[in-house]
Amino acid sequence: MAVSDDGLGVADGLIALLREAGVRANRFGEADGDVGSCVFLGGLRSGDEDVAIAREAFHAARAVGGRGFFVTVGRVGRAGLGALVRTCAREWPEVVAKSIEVDVGNGDVDAAAVASVLAAELLGGGGDPDIVLHADGGRAGHVMLPSSTGPELVGGGMVSPESVIVFTGGGRGVTAACARALASACRPRIVLIGRTALTDGDPPELSAATTAAELRAALVGQALRAGGGLSPAAIEAELRQILAVREIRGTLADIAEAGSPVRYLTADAADREDMSAALREVREQWGQVTGLVHGAGILADRLIVDKTDEQFDRVIRAKVDGLRNALDLIGADEPTLVCVFSSVAASSGNAGQCDYAVANEIVERIAVDWRDEHPRCLVKAIAWGPWHGGMVGPELAAVFRERNIPLIPLTEGADAFVGELATDVEQVRSLIVAGDGVAWQSDGQSIVRVGEVAVDEASRGWLADHRIGGRAVVPLAVVCDWMLRLVGEPGPVALRDIDVLHGIAAPDIVSVSRTGSQLAVTTAAGRACYQAQRTGWTGSGLAEIEEPAGLRPFPDNPDNPDGPDVPVYDGETLFHGPRFQVIRRIEGVGPAGATGVVVGAGEMRWPDEPWRTDPAAVDGAIQLAVIWAREVIGRATLPMAVREARFRASGLEAGLLRCVVRAVSSGEDGAVCDVVLVGADGGHVAELAGLQLVARPR
Repeated sequence: MAVSDDGLGVADGLIALLREAGVRANRFGEADGDVGSCVFLGGLRSGDEDVAIAREAFHAARAVGGRGFFVTVGRVGRAGLGALVRTCAREWPEVVAKSIEVDVGNGDVDAAAVASVLAAELLGGGGDPDIVLHADGGRAGHVMLPSSTGPELVGGGMVSPESVIVFTGGGRGVTAACARALASACRPRIVLIGRTALTDGDPPELSAATTAAELRAALVGQALRAGGGLSPAAIEAELRQILAVREIRGTLADIAEAGSPVRYLTADAADREDMSAALREVREQWGQVTGLVHGAGILADRLIVDKTDEQFDRVIRAKVDGLRNALDLIGADEPTLVCVFSSVAASSGNAGQCDYAVANEIVERIAVDWRDEHPRCLVKAIAWGPWHGGMVGPELAAVFRERNIPLIPLTEGADAFVGELATDVEQVRSLIVAGDGVAWQSDGQSIVRVGEVAVDEASRGWLADHRIGGRAVVPLAVVCDWMLRLVGEPGPVALRDIDVLHGIAAPDIVSVSRTGSQLAVTTAAGRACYQAQRTGWTGSGLAEIEEPAGLRPFPDNPDNPDGPDVPVYDGETLFHGPRFQVIRRIEGVGPAGATGVVVGAGEMRWPDEPWRTDPAAVDGAIQLAVIWAREVIGRATLPMAVREARFRASGLEAGLLRCVVRAVSSGEDGAVCDVVLVGADGGHVAELAGLQLVARPR
């Protein structure tokens, strides 16, 4: 095992600890030569920029070449290393690839303490790909959660006809589609900046050629008439230039027709002098720049072992230097909008695109830092899935089709871009992809808002206390909360036809997606686990649910208000561990239903998350329903569906909550009931109509 130097003394301590554990560990400097496995510690240095660190880590990954394992270690917030590791995992599925961030604070690094926590993680930390370690031994996983939607106003009113919005990335493809959509929505003044020189119109002899094939034939004929002076390569270059100029002119015409004044300027965003000259021209005509949409970027796809330094640097330069130049040059204008186009490759990795993934993770970090420094500016970093157009040509589109990955149509993607500018101003990062096989769309092309959630016991301590058959499984109440986060609407929210298709067991990373009113939860492997539909409440009046009659007192129920006093957490009827033992009192149970009292997640000290509901209290209500089902069918059950559910969606609840279960039907293999959870203030926290409980196998 090769351990790179960090310049802080961590490498020496880590090598010593690994050797004590019987691991053959040695140091390497430049990370060249034959390296079987690597622990890259360069990310712990504080002086170097993210790009320099990522380039050094890329050299180390290339030296590993798909053997052994590859681990990067960096300070918390260091961008680029995680994206590189995720790409390594894509290209080398047999290699253990891990990104570790260490919370070393802002002071001097305690080399011995950092070496100790790193050794413990490397020797026994498991296979979690993204981990945050604390010097005191604490350990957590990264979580990516859905953003909430904001008012239905583009940019919260920050984009208007008086705005001057600069788009980098030219007047073609994805950037052009988004500029057209923004023009239609808000009619700002728009500047398109691209590297393609906008020449005069086509020569008369070429104007009749409308398709690429016709234009190629016309160029060949032109060359033959001129004596054959152009090579096939030169003809293709001329063809691309003419088509590019035609597309740019079409974009300018569309934007003007939509009502926006528009200009196109030729400049390389990564060239500071080019950008400075272009922006100076903008200010001379229209005044200060009020918004930036950074869409510039290039690809140089090659596997890590084949990728050259020149290719790596060229991709980084276009994306990262382009953004830094633009922000430096417009900073004094105090823009009210900054939107960065990133890629799903940053959060998931993509074979052949380690440089592109790294670049996008870095620009996302730059966007987050810009938001911290400019709190009055609306800042968005949109991680896009693959588009039908732009950088995705016919060959790459065919690859995506073979992998069953749908492409975002230009028009719908552009509309999603405009819609994203209306979301929560506090949420910088977001992910937008096209629908997939579990998006519940027949054409598979509708835009979906997606949030990724890491399911692991390290970052979600409550998960360890919800085990079925020895495996930690996410409860229905928590999944409903994830869905409500994605819905993002304030106030009461109703879901219909909630179905449990398959349990979610740790460890995993699940995607929560929304396509229109349809919601779905799938695993990283693509297995559909839950589905539901956002709806208005059409229930049969659970707000006036009657107390079930004829209940008998629950046996052996001493008065103990300080903790669970109910003899039902026996591992069979209720298998829940301490953090899920929320039932405080069962008042009565009978064929007609049950009543009882529960507490919520705050009382049980669950970790902080952006909870929309109180999942512990809702789970407690379901637990009471399970106790009732045991009473009427004599078997332990699991919740498998809810016909309709309404949630107050006001976050965690304080104090004791009363629960009422009312019988609907029962049979040998299960039972159905209605459930109401009432808060300490008398308001309904949750109403579950048609909760279906299915008997567990004997």
